Amino acid sequence: MNKYAFIILALLAIAAAIFEFHPAVEYHRIVVSEDIYVGKPCDCWCILESRPWFSKINYWFWFWFIIIPVFVFSVTPLSSKWFRMGRTVFAIGLGYILMNLAVHLMWDIRNGPFAVVSDYPWQTSWDDPGVKCADIADGGSLVFTALFGWIPSGIYYSLWDIAWHQYHKRWTKLIDKNFKQGWFNRIVTYSFLSIFIIVFCYIASNILYYNVLDL
Repeated sequence: MNKYAFIILALLAIAAAIFEFHPAVEYHRIVVSEDIYVGKPCDCWCILESRPWFSKINYWFWFWFIIIPVFVFSVTPLSSKWFRMGRTVFAIGLGYILMNLAVHLMWDIRNGPFAVVSDYPWQTSWDDPGVKCADIADGGSLVFTALFGWIPSGIYYSLWDIAWHQYHKRWTKLIDKNFKQGWFNRIVTYSFLSIFIIVFCYIASNILYYNVLDL
């Protein structure tokens, strides 16, 4: 990993740590001022949006979104194929972990104001908004991400790996006809790319099908 990638990684880790451990972030994610919902026509979305911006950021998603391309481009074609193989395994594994953290955080942000927390007894007085607004459908997405999160992680990595390959082939000229990608990276990249194409075609065909039915 070059020094620029290391600096970006360090800055992202510091930012994520601040959002994760700063008491103000968790407090404002949970606590909503009474002025927001008492005596005013404020629905669930209104309550959610009334919180400060920093309490609604899914920092694990942005960490994953940024760090994978940085990590992919931190390795050059001059590196050994074993090093590039390690990059592939590490990037997909890291993406899987960050995706699971992002999904857990998404539900914490979504249900923060509507969960009764012992440290904030005022929330026990508004069971009605809690029942109406709390989204209890988090279990399915958590289980799905835990079981299959490696698929979108691998797809995202593979798209950036293709971009990396084209960049070094067309711009830096470090990839030529003598470059050996390695069987492992080739299998991983084209397998996940195939899954992406199949899923994309399936979604696109369903959209076209239902649009035709509506005509």
